[in-house]
Amino acid sequence: MGTPDSPEVPAGAVDGRRLAASIVHWARDAAEACAIVAEVAKAHEVDEVVKVKSMATAEIELNERLAEHGIAAWETDL
Repeated sequence: MGTPDSPEVPAGAVDGRRLAASIVHWARDAAEACAIVAEVAKAHEVDEVVKVKSMATAEIELNERLAEHGIAAWETDL
């Protein structure tokens, strides 16, 4: 994925998510992606998260990075 203006992002994808009351975060690499997730969890003062089990989060070692911040990640495939 690229920046909001890059050709890799389907036209209207970001605007559609904004309309659905979602917030889109952009990360340049795995470290930044994990940091963003940790920051969001900390902003909500949580020490546990439930997340989808995926190859993408496994590849960036999200669970391990969250654990470094004292955040337990529970996975589901639902």
